[in-house]
Amino acid sequence: MRHTAPAARCRAWLEGNRVRNVPAIPKDEALPLPDGRTRQARELYAVVPVGAFERRSCADGAKGLRKYNWAAVHGPQGRDH
Repeated sequence: MRHTAPAARCRAWLEGNRVRNVPAIPKDEALPLPDGRTRQARELYAVVPVGAFERRSCADGAKGLRKYNWAAVHGPQGRDH
């Protein structure tokens, strides 16, 4: 994921303090695979089983309730993402 310096510090603080968080990933973001290859987020999204997703509210937005589909997957370092 691309990070600006403040975003990288924020992410490091969240992880260092074991605060669960969800990064927003653009659909064209190149993500690393365990074997060293990369795939765009949209390609990986396409192979997540439909039953793995849960629809949850993020918060009320300016236009009302905002619901998103969420799924937890294992990342290349064995951490859940």
